[in-house]
Amino acid sequence: MNLLIALREITPGYADVGLIGFSQAVRQPWCYPVLAVIAFAVCCWLMRRLPLPEAFCIAIVGMLLISPHITWYDSTLLALPIAVVFARSGRAMRVVCLATLVTQPLWLHGGGNNGPIGFTHVAVESFILGYFVLYALGATA
Repeated sequence: MNLLIALREITPGYADVGLIGFSQAVRQPWCYPVLAVIAFAVCCWLMRRLPLPEAFCIAIVGMLLISPHITWYDSTLLALPIAVVFARSGRAMRVVCLATLVTQPLWLHGGGNNGPIGFTHVAVESFILGYFVLYALGATA
């Protein structure tokens, strides 16, 4: 327990990102467990509904979104889901994917909920989940 409590001080590059960082940034700590359960349910539904490559991407996105303790370099795992979205989508979505990949190194602490970029981490992961929800429902090409 002491290690988890002192994680911010002893882990280089640690930032509260994902849903826990979002809930702390908006000063509503109660919303983390609520949003985590919703995200978990959506990810489980998507993993059961989609083929293995997409399901694996959902597992990555869900882990980064829900996990309370990650470091800045964990955001690089998003390259795989972004690449899958890029491969499965049209021109406009490909531009969004490329812009996300190009700007990812510029995210403060991998998209932490502080600084001028704001809630980039949560926004990108929610965007990817939203794409895969539409994909699962057959609304995307």
